[in-house]
Amino acid sequence: MNSTPPALQFLMSLWDVWQGLTRAGEGLLRERHSLSLREFIVLCYVQGGTQQPSALAEALGVPRYDISRTLARLEEAGLLTRQPDAQDARRTTLQLTAAGQASQAQAQATVLEFVGQSIARLSAQPDLPDILTVSRALSALHPTPPSSVPPSGDPA
Repeated sequence: MNSTPPALQFLMSLWDVWQGLTRAGEGLLRERHSLSLREFIVLCYVQGGTQQPSALAEALGVPRYDISRTLARLEEAGLLTRQPDAQDARRTTLQLTAAGQASQAQAQATVLEFVGQSIARLSAQPDLPDILTVSRALSALHPTPPSSVPPSGDPA
């Protein structure tokens, strides 16, 4: 008999799933697109309209210096540009290059394929809820709504 409290079981399961998906997804992104998971997520946010580094840091819940490093790698790879903001030269505006748009789209296809396979395994279990129900339940558990979520290109 498992004496672990249900709330702790939930957190442990969530952690295990996140770590497994992250590890495998990161490997695929690096192998196929030479991107880290964070770099892919940043490309998605910029493609979705997040144009300031500070907004990215806030949306992703990471320090600004981490975002700065990620942006430097993406800029060096020719996937995005950083330009002074037209209204406020103290601010930087981010924009994907054509190569960045192509890379984001190709990497997104890889991620959707990979996650789709995981969802298919879940959907094959008749005693478990569908993925939309799981997604809604997880969203309802979020302590505070994300400040900026990129628009979804395709439903998962």
